[in-house]
Amino acid sequence: MIPLKAYPERARTPPRRALFTFRTSRAIDCGYKACPGLAGDAMTDIPDLQRVTTEYVAVEDRVRISGEAADGATVVLWLTQRLLNLLVPRLTGGLEQPDSTSDALMQGFAQQAAEASLSPQPAVEAAAPSASWRVDSVDILSGPDGVALTFRSDEGPAARLSLANEPLRQWLSILRRQYQAAGWIDRVWPVWMEDDMRPAARPDATPLH
Repeated sequence: MIPLKAYPERARTPPRRALFTFRTSRAIDCGYKACPGLAGDAMTDIPDLQRVTTEYVAVEDRVRISGEAADGATVVLWLTQRLLNLLVPRLTGGLEQPDSTSDALMQGFAQQAAEASLSPQPAVEAAAPSASWRVDSVDILSGPDGVALTFRSDEGPAARLSLANEPLRQWLSILRRQYQAAGWIDRVWPVWMEDDMRPAARPDATPLH
């Protein structure tokens, strides 16, 4: 579990919109049904997000995830830089495990391929979400096919996002863009995600949804 302490908000210049929306397409073997040690945790009561849109919001100085569950209900999750600085290395490190491609150049190629396969989708509209809260901790379940992230609030709410390796890479790419838009220090990102390791990304004039 990744803890979070209050992070001060700072006013920033609003960035150009850079949205990432994707639909989870298949189960992964690190999902809660296949993972031991979760008996007693009311996992079935936690909504599984089927689509999410990720965007930096300058006035909050936080990253907002607007998620849609299978029943159409929407939730809004707020992630601070402090929490993301803890979360990102865990996720990128999981992609660098010994049974994965560990060479930085090859990782760069894999990252490029994942980003190239990202198809635009309509953004998740959460004008009247069923819940909106700050994420205080994240449970991470990992396996060879991807990760399952359970975002939790200290007040009780939770939501789950399961990502196979390719959408995980795509989501990490968009998170990095949010760091750049926010002006946050990006030393938490691995060398294989640096721009000079891969061909130029798509122009910002074409937002990803």
